[in-house]
Amino acid sequence: MESNPVRWISELRRSHDQLTHLVTSLSAEDLRRASACTEWNVAQVLSHLGSGAELGLRTLQAALEGGELPPGETGRSVWARWNAMSPEEQASGFIDWDTRNLEAWEALGTDVLARLRVDLSFLPQPADAVSLLGLRLGEHALHNWDVRVSFAPAATIPDSAAELLVDRLPMMMAWGGHGEAWLKPPARLAVRTEAPSRGWTLELRQPVSLSDPSPGTDGGLETRGETLFRLLTGRLRDEDTGRVQLTGPIELADLVRVFPGF
Repeated sequence: MESNPVRWISELRRSHDQLTHLVTSLSAEDLRRASACTEWNVAQVLSHLGSGAELGLRTLQAALEGGELPPGETGRSVWARWNAMSPEEQASGFIDWDTRNLEAWEALGTDVLARLRVDLSFLPQPADAVSLLGLRLGEHALHNWDVRVSFAPAATIPDSAAELLVDRLPMMMAWGGHGEAWLKPPARLAVRTEAPSRGWTLELRQPVSLSDPSPGTDGGLETRGETLFRLLTGRLRDEDTGRVQLTGPIELADLVRVFPGF
């Protein structure tokens, strides 16, 4: 995994610029259009990203100042406020808060980035800068795609983001993979990607895991990094099936059921 936080910040900047450029051109009707998140329209996706940026900035500032992190009820009150906004307010609020959060990261020197540690309740150990940025970039890249694909059906996640994010997939299996949805005998799939070039073994059982390559697999899966990232985060569309090459008895529909997204 890329260990230089500056690379992650740079890619977050690229995703931010791409999405905000689109948002500034959207009409009132566009903001109310369905997104690739089946339960949210475009403005609601932006609201999710905007509230996440607000909470992320508060957390970063507290960590830098040595104060207490925002309590759980802060998140609930922030989400309630964002949910009450109009679609236009959600869009403008996203641009404002996403910009502020990104600029706070960009202002940090390399020494501060190297020392940064944040104790998040859902992680077993304090998160360093790369861990925090990885969480944000993963969320940002996926929801960026959720919005863009609503207007450009051929949209994909940029390879520059996928090259960073695919290395986070093994640790994401704990909440992204639903082994209980695997209705066949346990199986092992050899996974290979290009852009970037990677290899893993996908264990289809309970729990699901993605680990270093090992012998004795039941089939293979080959695709691009961005497509694998979308597949394992529940964002593979019917139009994408030609992007995935499967060998052996495992069917793509089985994988889609195991990885419903979040």
